[in-house]
Amino acid sequence: MKEINLQNLMPHLLYQFKSEHELEKTIEKVGQIFNHMRENLESYANDEKMISAYVAYYLSTNIPKLSHVLDMVGIDLNDYENFYDIGTGPGTFLIAAHAMNPKLNLVGIDKSDLMLAQAMQILKGLGVNSDYSLGKKVGEFEKKKSLVLFSHSLNEMSENEVGNYLKLIEDQDVLIIEPGTMEVFNKLMPIREKMIERGYEVKFPCHSNKACQLNPATDWCHQYIMVKHNDEVERLTQKLHRNRRLMPLSVFFYSKSAEVEKCMARLIRVHKPTKFSIEWEVCMSDHSIQRLEIPIKHYSKKEQKELLKVTAGSAVNFEVIKELSDRLRVKLI
Repeated sequence: MKEINLQNLMPHLLYQFKSEHELEKTIEKVGQIFNHMRENLESYANDEKMISAYVAYYLSTNIPKLSHVLDMVGIDLNDYENFYDIGTGPGTFLIAAHAMNPKLNLVGIDKSDLMLAQAMQILKGLGVNSDYSLGKKVGEFEKKKSLVLFSHSLNEMSENEVGNYLKLIEDQDVLIIEPGTMEVFNKLMPIREKMIERGYEVKFPCHSNKACQLNPATDWCHQYIMVKHNDEVERLTQKLHRNRRLMPLSVFFYSKSAEVEKCMARLIRVHKPTKFSIEWEVCMSDHSIQRLEIPIKHYSKKEQKELLKVTAGSAVNFEVIKELSDRLRVKLI
């Protein structure tokens, strides 16, 4: 497969941009639809020019996302035979999955004919040589070991559409990667309950199927990943005044059989550090919410800098130094 960069992507876009300026202006328009005009999402998916702008920028910056999420959750794609991407768009995560396991059977589902056409051009153009199929709906999932991915698609589906997909899913592992916003998190919580009703275990970010203790009116669970891009994507990102390095996500992983590494707590919020400590808020293994105070005197300057880079979603293990009235003073293990 060819290296994934703008130079290799541009010849395979549905629309060929006449200048870099035209590309940048169209990317800005796509961003406005995503962030402020979501009622126009359907029209965007039926416009060759906007789809091409989306691919040129967002495919490049989203490709590294899958490997970072899999590492965070503890999923190995070599454990699977099939990879389904529901809401595949231009095939972003099919390409990413193929790069990690070329033996995977890839299936991309999207309701936009133009997105599927663009995905086909990109997959062929980049030389993805494993078995893959693209379509508007999935009849049923194969019994072979499969990972079903919902990638930035559940938040765009109606409750009825979500329910129809869940009815088709039986024993397959399910990974959800959605925007890390309160609105999306509140939409994902009823899906969590439906997955539990279907006999699934919440493997990430929760420790078990116990009820979430966060107040959905004021708080939400989300994660962050740090992503590096190649030079041409970084240059375009700077010109667009975007931050595509630090990405907030809502990630859930459901399975009936998979094992993931256990931890004492999951980091859900980083507070402003004090002069003497780093302050974290974590979800404990019993689903209670706990504030941690981590005295910096136990760590070298280099270690302190690394701790300040830790983001929500990280596993946390510690030993208690002292129980305070409103927090635990701890030393990380």
